[in-house]
Amino acid sequence: MLYKKNDVDDRSRNGSNAANSPKREIVTLMKAVEKTAGEPNHANGYSIDVMANFFRKQCDFSEFIICYNDEEILQVNQLFERIADSLNFNVYLQRKVLEQFKGKFTADQLACIFQAFNGIWLQYVGKSDVFAKQELFDYIDFEGREIFDLGDVEAFKGIVKSINPLEFDVFVNVVLEFWGMNSKMVEMLFDYLKKDGSDSSKKQIP
Repeated sequence: MLYKKNDVDDRSRNGSNAANSPKREIVTLMKAVEKTAGEPNHANGYSIDVMANFFRKQCDFSEFIICYNDEEILQVNQLFERIADSLNFNVYLQRKVLEQFKGKFTADQLACIFQAFNGIWLQYVGKSDVFAKQELFDYIDFEGREIFDLGDVEAFKGIVKSINPLEFDVFVNVVLEFWGMNSKMVEMLFDYLKKDGSDSSKKQIP
């Protein structure tokens, strides 16, 4: 025989407790991202550094994934922790490479590179370092030298040739990443990289 406990509220049998209890807000993964990062700041959603910041701050990703036991909760959080580590390293690598490129080119030379790899003229994805550099040289010879004051063109090409393949790959991908944001971000990257005193006025990127 079942006995009713004296301390059980009779209202629970007719659902009145459920009706009066506060509703739990359903927070999806994207709602959590928007709460932390705000509106998307990139053509493809969020830039890499913004995503890295979100994954760095968010701890329990099992809130957004259906998990049936503690082992799955642990596995989900370990998976996203590795994603966070990868994004953090990507951001760190980009910053270290940008430090190496700071002041390497004049404003016009830098503007030429930016314009070449703006996602329209040269398609960089999937290309080898050698082929990508050769495409840049072709752009310099047929377009760049007509638009920009590149100085000694062969010396300019020599600097590009001397760049470590990994650093060149990261650098071009950073340029493409910034092109996916707004023009203000492109200008900030340009101003950070250009050689001090190379241009008294701000060089406009076409």
